[in-house]
Amino acid sequence: MTIGSRSFALGLWAVVSSSAFAQDAQALRGEAPATRAADAAKAVEEPDPGWTLRFEPAVWYAGISGNLRMPGAPAGAGRTTIRALNGDSPRMSPFAEVHARLGDWRLSVSGAFFSTDRDSIAASASQVGPIVVAPGDVLATSLDFTTFEVLGGYSLGRWSLVPRTEGGFGWEPEILLVGGVRYFGVDFEVQGPGGVTASADEAFVQPAIGFRAEMELVEAFSIDVQTLVGYWPDEESTSVDIVVGFVWKPIDGLGVQVGYRHAWLDLTSGEGANEFHFDGATAGLYAGIELKY
Repeated sequence: MTIGSRSFALGLWAVVSSSAFAQDAQALRGEAPATRAADAAKAVEEPDPGWTLRFEPAVWYAGISGNLRMPGAPAGAGRTTIRALNGDSPRMSPFAEVHARLGDWRLSVSGAFFSTDRDSIAASASQVGPIVVAPGDVLATSLDFTTFEVLGGYSLGRWSLVPRTEGGFGWEPEILLVGGVRYFGVDFEVQGPGGVTASADEAFVQPAIGFRAEMELVEAFSIDVQTLVGYWPDEESTSVDIVVGFVWKPIDGLGVQVGYRHAWLDLTSGEGANEFHFDGATAGLYAGIELKY
């Protein structure tokens, strides 16, 4: 073999060896040329969607129950109940949520309103604020309850429980840490014999923190669960609630939802004869639609 032939063979061997070494290095890093090309193409085909917005108007078939102490009652007087005032019957009430999302971050705003006006006949003696109630007395009660909250959220991750099949679905729950501020407004009034009235118009604001989980169950069906705890020491107000919702999405951008919401409340304001205290709950089923933009 001549010197020129040897040089040509050595050069060819160097080119082949370099190419093989580069492919081996990519394989060790899990970056095969075809995979890297596919990832690059996917990034081009699936750009960041940016902000997404969901609007969820609903009707909440809710009732309120619990124990109530109104301002004006003498020290040591017992409490009455919402049931004794005939105010615990469920009512159709407005309920709505708005969710804005950008990547792992979320901003949510929600609110609900409950109102009832009922008459009742006292079955036993009691004290409602300054009203001394005797058996057989007729009481006219008006109860208005408002809740509103603003929450920020951050996704802690999404996990695959069932492998996603091509063209199918998989169970992939996502967990979010949520926190923010919630507001409760109560406007209660009871009118007794002789026009004597007990009334309370109170507002409670609490920082709140909790978790939210969302998961697609089967194709076009999903579930979301959220629980929050709120507390404010100055007014001794505490709240714990849970919301469970199911959504069916027959077409892109539109869903039909049903669910259940239950909130436990302990709200106190004032002292002595001016004390207002409500210890109870609001709960009920809701149904509505989901609009996604």
